Amino acid sequence: QCFKMVIQGSTFYMWLAEINSDLTVSTKFDSSRSKTIERNRTELLLEYEDDKSITGYSVKDDIYIGDQKIFRGNFILATRSDSFSETEGMIGLGYTPSSYEEKFSIIEQLYEQKIIFHKVFTQSFTTSNRGELSFGKIPDYIVQDYKNYGRCNALDKIEGDTRYKNRSWQCELTGVFYGDKYSPSIVKTYSDTNVSFFSYRKRALVPITFFEYLEATYFKNYIDKKMCERTVVNRYDTFSCQQDIIDAPEVNLVFGDWAMKIPSDQLFKFRKKTNTYEFIFYHKKNYEKYSLGRPLVRNYHMVYDLQNEQIGFYP
Repeated sequence: QCFKMVIQGSTFYMWLAEINSDLTVSTKFDSSRSKTIERNRTELLLEYEDDKSITGYSVKDDIYIGDQKIFRGNFILATRSDSFSETEGMIGLGYTPSSYEEKFSIIEQLYEQKIIFHKVFTQSFTTSNRGELSFGKIPDYIVQDYKNYGRCNALDKIEGDTRYKNRSWQCELTGVFYGDKYSPSIVKTYSDTNVSFFSYRKRALVPITFFEYLEATYFKNYIDKKMCERTVVNRYDTFSCQQDIIDAPEVNLVFGDWAMKIPSDQLFKFRKKTNTYEFIFYHKKNYEKYSLGRPLVRNYHMVYDLQNEQIGFYP
């Protein structure tokens, strides 16, 4: 039985829609067709951010990716959902809390069964909507070119008095500069500014202070010259420019001693309907985070290293 799965970096379990569930997808797991399944009918509640959840029970069976059997592992059959009714299933590749005796994460299970020897997964996307996903090792072409491989230490996520181990794959943004001339004196230094990387949404989120800093620095000259203005598109704050800003410098995000470069020609997209160039990063009104979006993840092979608690970037 074959399913299209969503990769989820901030959870640790894998689930599939069960044949009698209330999920509305056309492909569901039919346990009566499996001769190798083991069942545990204990009901489980899987909770996501924003009060989303899945209810189901755990099973064990042979798991294949493509035509290759990778291991015999635990996963969850979802019977009810208040959030993911049109999703066939999800593969969680995040950290497993120590309170869970039974391991559901594919990464943890592959590691414990000695199928992989490093708890890491990597993702890259291309403009043709295809990509590459690897488990257990960093691709050789990255290892052989370490001078161009940037890393930052993953931060724990804290909600109230509770600390979640790297649940959202966060790094601290230590600065930003424009163009190709880097020096400590021109870098805007932040404090307690965390960037969250989402493997399944193909985007990253930074605090609203970064959006305000861009308006006061990157766009100031263009706004003064009436070439650009701050606007709202589909309830999102962004910047709209009347013409192509060919002299706009690239934006560099600094993580520790490594800068992630985002070329200026990928910062804007042309809107035929309004004949304007729209800044591709958005800030949702009344929301404290700012979406960096596809230019970032499409330019970099992202490495999520659970073992070393690092996030890596390879152009």
